Amino acid sequence: MRLNALEPAIHKVALVDPSFFEFSEHPVRQLLNQLARLRPELGDTDAPESELWDVADAVLGPLLSGFERDVSLFTDALVELDALVQRQAKAYQESVDAVSAACSAQEAFILARRGAAEGAGQPAVPVERGIAKEWAVWLNRVGRIEPGEQIGMGLGDDVKQHPLAWIGHSRSSFVFVR
Repeated sequence: MRLNALEPAIHKVALVDPSFFEFSEHPVRQLLNQLARLRPELGDTDAPESELWDVADAVLGPLLSGFERDVSLFTDALVELDALVQRQAKAYQESVDAVSAACSAQEAFILARRGAAEGAGQPAVPVERGIAKEWAVWLNRVGRIEPGEQIGMGLGDDVKQHPLAWIGHSRSSFVFVR
């Protein structure tokens, strides 16, 4: 919707500024990239989705109503969109960090509980269990990646990249985020 609304202004830029096609660093191209990076589900989970788009619409407003030939309007909007994307990335990283901390705390609790069970003469819970070959291959493959790296998961041709957020101490527990 927002990209469609920007189309006339982008066409004007393409006509008046040949560097639009020559440089990937062109402010209009960067603005389009930043606009595409905005994803409400990555931001503050307490804020309504409309809040993100209200801010984006306020940033894009001058481009929709006042653009004729002054490409610096895009530069000004880009600065504001950069800040919005950075806030969103920060909120996303804080969420990933919170999930990772919760997983680490849960794992520490489980390991302490296992240790207490072993000390009380109860059998330890085995880490290795009989698992399907496909699962063992996947665990082996994913066990080589580190948090922040991505792995493709899906069915058939519908494979999506998922970043790894956390790996358990024994590398048998994993948390992926999207």
